[in-house]
Parts: sequence; structure tokens; C-alpha cells
Amino acid sequence: MNGSARFGNSLLAGILVTLLYGAFPSSSISSDIYRWQDERGVTHYSSSPPEQRNSVKLIPRPMPTPEMQEAAERRAQRDIEDSKRALPERREKEAADVARDEQRADERARLVARCGLARQQLGVLIRGGPVYTRDKHGNRVYLDDSERDRETSRARLEVEQACRGIAVGNEVDAAEKVDRQLVAAERCLELRRALSSAKRSGSRIGSSDIRELREAMQRACGTTL
Repeated sequence: MNGSARFGNSLLAGILVTLLYGAFPSSSISSDIYRWQDERGVTHYSSSPPEQRNSVKLIPRPMPTPEMQEAAERRAQRDIEDSKRALPERREKEAADVARDEQRADERARLVARCGLARQQLGVLIRGGPVYTRDKHGNRVYLDDSERDRETSRARLEVEQACRGIAVGNEVDAAEKVDRQLVAAERCLELRRALSSAKRSGSRIGSSDIRELREAMQRACGTTL
């Protein structure tokens, strides 16, 4: 590049700098900034509001001072330390909540199991057929009618106590099903006793009535004799 070309470039750069400083004087560099749109919807920014145009004055955020930066850093560090201190407490609380929920679930399962066992025992007693317990030697001891009635009353009381508040949510259908089974079993037992009484010698019930009792018992008990 020759000397005249370098001179021309330097002169051009100087003219541009002069024009820039002329267009933005030092007093306007830090002036307000306005945002507005022209008739075509194009957004513009200028140091003064345009005439006959709606504009929005933008308020620049002040530059943070070193003191402000230090205060922000201290707050951030304090928040980090507080979070670190709170983390073990939060984890301990979460673990305690999980343990409490598991304990409640276990207790619920235990109550449901107790209710189910009580219903099962009552069903065995009222379903009919021989029922026995075992003595201290492990031998079977069959219950007579009076003992069976006492055990049935005791079993009903156990069901009432064990199943109180259990039949909720998804357990309702299962509980109602068991109740229907118990009602059917009681009906079966009643018909068995009536048929047994009718067949005793000296009974005044006719053969046709006995036959009807037997058929009703078979329908209720789902069995044949």
C-alpha cells in the first residue's frame, strides 16, 4: 500500500470518528433510551422520543457497585450454607415420614388379616359339618351343639370387633362378599338342623315336606345328601 492510500484511509477513519461524535455528543451517551414502532411495525430505539409516535422509556439497570457485588456473594454463600445445614434435617424428616407410612401400612395389613381370620372362623362354625378343637395332647375334641353355639356367638363378637372400620376403599367388595357367604352359610345350617329334626322318629312332618326341606338345604348348601 502506497503513502497516498494510507493517508486516504486515515483521513476516512478520522471523518467517521468525527461524524460519530457529532451524532452522539458526550452529553447524550448516557441519556434515556426510548423504544417505539414505525408505521410498518418495525421496532426502533432512540435517545429521544419520536414525534407523533407512542414510545416507551426504558430505564436501564444501574451497574452494581463492588459493595453490592460483595453483598450478593455473601447472601449466596449464606444461602448455600443454610441449604447444607437443612439437608440432613430434611432427609431425616423424609426418612421418618417413610417409616411412619410403612408402620401404618403394616398395622393396616395386620388388622385386615385379623378380620379375615375372624370371618373365616365364623364361616367354619356356621357352615355345617363337624367342628373340632385340639386338647393339650393334640387330640381332636369335637364340639357338640351347645359348644358350637357358644363358639359361634364368640366368633360373631370377634368379627364385629376385628372388622370394625376395615371395610373401606377396595376392601368393601371383599367384605360384602364374605358377608353374603356368611348369610348363606347360616341359612344352610338352619336348613340342616330343620331337616335333621324332621327326620327324627316321631316327627309329624310328612315325607313331601321332608323332601322340600332336603331340596332347599341342597340349594342353600350347594351339596347333596
